[in-house]
Amino acid sequence: YVQTGTAINRSLFAYTHLETFVFPEKTDSIGSYAFAHCGLKQIKLPENVTLFEGAFQNDSLLTTVIFPKNTCLYSGKVFDNCSMLQQLSFNNVKYFSAYGISNMSSLTNITFNGTLQHIDGMGAISNCPKLKNVDFRGPVISTSRSQLISNCPQLEKVTFYGPVLEASFETPENCPAFKGYMIKDVLCYSRTL
Repeated sequence: YVQTGTAINRSLFAYTHLETFVFPEKTDSIGSYAFAHCGLKQIKLPENVTLFEGAFQNDSLLTTVIFPKNTCLYSGKVFDNCSMLQQLSFNNVKYFSAYGISNMSSLTNITFNGTLQHIDGMGAISNCPKLKNVDFRGPVISTSRSQLISNCPQLEKVTFYGPVLEASFETPENCPAFKGYMIKDVLCYSRTL
């Protein structure tokens, strides 16, 4: 149990075989590979946290992630190869990076419940063979011009329930079951539709 500090440093707990970890309330960043290969089963992330690349990579026993009300930055491959995670449910996210969700063999659903200020880069969601739905329930301010989704063969739809200010809707690559994007609210500007 860590009681002080605002950052969990790079690789600090990697390969330590932790099953549980309670984050200090003031933790504002979790460094690259900080908990990689640990064996954590469930985590509750602290408020306004920044998650760096591979922070929980290869935690093969991880089944539950509780996201805070606000996440500042979600970098690439945070949960890469977390083979037991079946769903991710984000709240407000300021910035979601390229390869943010990748190589997750059991993931079936992704939900963004709050405001997403920007989702960026090639393959933000990639290599998730069981993924069927991606839902954006709150406003989306902007998306990248890059191919956001790739190699998700069971992905059927991406639904935007809230307003979308600026977006690029490229056809997902290697997603043969994909039926399309559903926009249920206002779309202010699209570079591709």
